[in-house]
Amino acid sequence: MFRSLAVAAGFATLVLTGSIELVSQTWTPVVGNRAIYSLCVNPKDPRVVYAGNLARLCLRSNDGGATWQDLEIGSWGGNSQIMLMAVHPVDTSIIFAGGQGLDGLSRSTDGGLTWNTVLKSPDASRLEVAGSSALAFHPTAPDTVYAVKFSNGQLFRSADKGATWDTLSTIPGLAGTDRIRAITVCPDSANVIIASGRRAYMHRSTDGGHTWTSATVSYSVHPDVDIANFVWSPSIPGTVYATAQRSLYQNSPGAGLFRSTDHGLTWASWRFVDTSLYALNVHATKNGDEIFVGGNQVLFPPDSGRIKGDSIVLRNPNGGEMWQDLSDAPWMMNERGDMGVNVWAFAVTERGGLPVLLMATDGGIYTSTNITKVETYPSTTSQPKVTIWSDGESLFLNDVVNADDGPMQYMITDIQGRVTDRGSVTAQPLSIRHLEHGTYLVVCTSTTGQRTFLFQR
Repeated sequence: MFRSLAVAAGFATLVLTGSIELVSQTWTPVVGNRAIYSLCVNPKDPRVVYAGNLARLCLRSNDGGATWQDLEIGSWGGNSQIMLMAVHPVDTSIIFAGGQGLDGLSRSTDGGLTWNTVLKSPDASRLEVAGSSALAFHPTAPDTVYAVKFSNGQLFRSADKGATWDTLSTIPGLAGTDRIRAITVCPDSANVIIASGRRAYMHRSTDGGHTWTSATVSYSVHPDVDIANFVWSPSIPGTVYATAQRSLYQNSPGAGLFRSTDHGLTWASWRFVDTSLYALNVHATKNGDEIFVGGNQVLFPPDSGRIKGDSIVLRNPNGGEMWQDLSDAPWMMNERGDMGVNVWAFAVTERGGLPVLLMATDGGIYTSTNITKVETYPSTTSQPKVTIWSDGESLFLNDVVNADDGPMQYMITDIQGRVTDRGSVTAQPLSIRHLEHGTYLVVCTSTTGQRTFLFQR
């Protein structure tokens, strides 16, 4: 079922050509006063866009976001937040929807007009597929689909475009409060699957999700941080980005933008460790990866207004050091009366033959005009400048002592995730002669971020 939806007038376009000469930027509302939690684009026809709303509602546009229709996911009602919308890469009439407050995974085979619940928990418990990266397609056999349960890390797999599902595995070692919000399949090695969520532990499978190796230390400084989204670089093989959001002000820093350059085996806190980020979009240009990130925070009343995140929108034009602030938007209230400044998703669509950037927020959907003369957003200057290397008998860690913050902490784990050594870096080098021969991971952490290094003994 669908109902027509009136939208704001006055559209403009953002030409995503990879040019770094930019002179101005504005956001124009195209869906106002609606909480929008997800966006996805039909890969065969980028003019077709889907957006997740509240109460089992989603929206569809057939003209690059100029006009929209309401679609009911089953029947309208309830308090669900549709955090996940996904289109099958080949059979684009198949759409998936999931979210917080929505029990099970819903599937449409007619472009969102009608829906069926295709995945429910085998033990009759509530099953939420509650993140915009909580569903992934096999890169070379897209009829194989993976979905992860938010509450306990169960991984499900379908071999028939999501019509039927089997339980594949459960990510081990999760605490009772852990949540798995995001999974991703390596585009050039489908056996590698990465998962993460609350507490920012990275879980990695090298056999297609049957078994898992989990980090014994969070890749954030503090345990309240959520890894929210994964996106693989379309330009650099083996490189994957992740955004992280946080909830408690006193746990600053530890969020921001993470990056791995070795297929998710090791990670580094790359930018904005003091900023709670959720939305993430990466696409290739002639200059490298163009990256958009959007701020987001879970509101805790004592911390209201103190957590840096909501209403922040940042763009990197080429995967380099320069970031630009695109946060000047006419933020709107949503249907619940909340001022909608959390950014949940980006999507690149097409209108009039030109690419257009859409942004989903708590207050509605925005489209961007031509970007010109944008102020340069300063990169985080407090990123740890750490160089780590090993000669097989010692670890050498350069520039790890901060006069204000004290020595950096380190932890060494074996390939199974068992902690073998930990402490403060007070002298150079660190002897590793006491370790048995094998492969190890060292994680160095300070108040400004983290650096990891894989080494052989």
